[in-house]
Formats: sequence, structure tokens, C-alpha cells
Amino acid sequence: GDQLMGVAAAYALSTDAKKKDVYATWAIEAMRRISGWRNWGPSADYAVGLDGAHILFGFSVAYDLLHSEINRAEREKFAERIKDQAELFYEETQSRKPEFWTTSYTNNHNYINHNALLNAALAVEDQYPQAKDWIKQCVSNTARVMEIRALIKDGSTNEGIMYGTYGSHALFATLELLRQHKLAD
Repeated sequence: GDQLMGVAAAYALSTDAKKKDVYATWAIEAMRRISGWRNWGPSADYAVGLDGAHILFGFSVAYDLLHSEINRAEREKFAERIKDQAELFYEETQSRKPEFWTTSYTNNHNYINHNALLNAALAVEDQYPQAKDWIKQCVSNTARVMEIRALIKDGSTNEGIMYGTYGSHALFATLELLRQHKLAD
């Protein structure tokens, strides 16, 4: 998922037509393969873990950046796959006995998984009304995260520097997307 996002970003930023074509071809072929995977994780049990989140994030960003390059039938197939995976993440946040990451507000899993859900929601919100619920979940979660982080006055993280910074990139991206889309201040 991370590589897919990088190639899609290279496509979006390139001014060389030949390179753009190569990037688009590589990314769309990868999306074809990935969309056919039954689980976006090592197994169905882990499809809503970090593996699934990285794939959902990269796939959603690539879908958004390459939208005009993808034929209509594949756009529909890819959007459906994004929806299916995002629904798994959202349902986990609503579960009576959710995975630990759903309420671990100072944990990299929380930031990364909610960022993936938000990117998925923004990528397909025009096709699927339920994406509004995913966005609300991300807004609510991020508000709680920021309340708790505000209590930490020395900049430390319970996960240590490595994991703290690993998750922070997703939190910062979430904050920026919420600001850009006027979903939260």
C-alpha cells in the first residue's frame, strides 16, 4: 500500500508525459492485483490491523490521484473494494468488543488506522453515503486524541520515539485533511 501511494504521487507530480504513463500503468496494474485480494492483511483476523490500514491508505490515495486514468468499470470495482475494506474498519470501531486500537488514543495503530479510514471515506464519499459515518468516526476519534495529547506537556509518548513518530505522520495527515475539508479545526 505504501509503494502504491508513492507511485501514484509520482504520477501526480510528474510533468513528463512518458513517466506519467509508466507510473499510471504500474499503479493501476498493482490496484488490479490488490483489489482481487480477499483480505487486506495477513488473514481475515488481521484485515483491520496495520497491514490492512497501510493497503487501504495507499489504495485510496492512488484511487484519488489516478481517478482520471482508470476506466469506469475499474473505478467502480476499486471504489467497491475501498468501501468493503473501510466498512471493516468502521465496524470495528463500533463493535461492542473492538480491537485495542480503536480506543488507544495515544497509539500509532489508532492514528494509522483512522487515517486510512478517513482517506477511504474522502475518496469514495460521492459514491457511498455511509462514508459520512466513517468521516464522523474519524473526526470524533481525532478530537479525543488531541484532548489526550494536550495533557502531555513534555512531548513524550508512551510508545517511545520510534513508534510515536511512526504514527505521528498519519495523525498529522489526518489533521491536515480535516482542516482542508473543513471537517474540524
